[in-house]
Amino acid sequence: MSEQYGVLVDGEFEERSLYQVTSKGFTQPIWCRNNTYDEYVSKEINRSYGKLDVEGRVVLDIGANIGCFTRWAVDKGAMHVISLEPEVNNFNMLSLNMKDEENTTLHNKALTSSQDGDGVLYLSKTGKNPGNSSTTPRRGRVEVSISFMSVATLKNKHPVIDVAKIDCEGAEFEFMETLIAAYPDLRQVALEIHINGFGLKKAQDLHDMMLNNGFEAEVPPRLHNESLWQTLATYIKIGG
Repeated sequence: MSEQYGVLVDGEFEERSLYQVTSKGFTQPIWCRNNTYDEYVSKEINRSYGKLDVEGRVVLDIGANIGCFTRWAVDKGAMHVISLEPEVNNFNMLSLNMKDEENTTLHNKALTSSQDGDGVLYLSKTGKNPGNSSTTPRRGRVEVSISFMSVATLKNKHPVIDVAKIDCEGAEFEFMETLIAAYPDLRQVALEIHINGFGLKKAQDLHDMMLNNGFEAEVPPRLHNESLWQTLATYIKIGG
């Protein structure tokens, strides 16, 4: 491979060797970086998102990281997968893992409710967990420049989305209501709701917003412990 693959450590690029794994639920292997959580993430996909009915559907992957969920959805027969990942080193891995896949569209962007253009992403310094980046400022993080895509731009590029997986380290609070309004035919959503640093009230309000927009919780979020980092919920549109 001529391309360099790696992570940022204290804001500086470090190259990492690659290896392949085929985790449960996948029919094809996925490339992972050594000395990162990439393989662990791949092993969690089927358990976390196995309730999503993606076969023959248009699927949105927000916070695509290296492409584990995107790969899983393709392997499960998704008609098309639209993947957004703002961090460039993760995006390079996503592109590698989706190489030659015609039924995917990859955007090196972070989703926002209304802003297109430049933004900032906050990365952990160690490079161990490259997927744990956030558009929300956190103490001790490294700032990197990224590009934003608004929900309106997403809708213009991709007018139909049936199923969504959303794991974006707190950015969900900023855009979810706008996303749900833009896609009234969205039938199923796996949503990681982040609690630590945001609070239970915001998490409860987001859950209530989903219920008020015609969804029911197939897998309810755990909204009882302020110290939880996050909770994963799966919603399905009533009558969908």
